[in-house]
Amino acid sequence: MGPRNGQALACRQFAASGEAKALIIRYAPKTRRYGTLFETATNAAFLAATKEGAPCPTKADLAARLAESAAALQAVFPEQTSPELSSAEPSLSTEETGA
Repeated sequence: MGPRNGQALACRQFAASGEAKALIIRYAPKTRRYGTLFETATNAAFLAATKEGAPCPTKADLAARLAESAAALQAVFPEQTSPELSSAEPSLSTEETGA
């Protein structure tokens, strides 16, 4: 979902960005790990989109990509109704943080 959010931000499609964030909040576990992964992927996609100067997708195309990503996210994580924070969350690897 982070790559979709970064692309939406780079293309100034703020409604799509808001939807990506809402989907992460709704379905992903509420942990530092997932928050960091989302932010890292968002930043990488934003920088790539602005650096490459690639054309922006249409709103309909980005919405379709968000729907595909949302379906994949929902398949992995059921909807979070009462998030439980784990104090035993493993630390992020260098690959996950991008460092």
